[in-house]
Amino acid sequence: MSIIERAVIVTQGSVLQLAEPLKVLQETPIRTADRDGLAAMEREHILKTLDDLGWKIEGPDGAAQALKINPSTLRTRMKKLSIKKPKISR
Repeated sequence: MSIIERAVIVTQGSVLQLAEPLKVLQETPIRTADRDGLAAMEREHILKTLDDLGWKIEGPDGAAQALKINPSTLRTRMKKLSIKKPKISR
């Protein structure tokens, strides 16, 4: 039963009254990516997926399959979001 339904049932008179006081929910902290927007969140997600899969883009264990997108679409998104494979220092 919703708060409104319960209030309608228990209210006596013409002014709707809540049966119980409303609880204040704690605010959850905002991640950096949330403040920066959708593109930053997408970039973060793609980078994590690529990193987790050893920067493999195509194939059965590739990032494109994990992200459920076409490999060419992933490459396009990477270019737009300035995502490049890190160089290995020797």
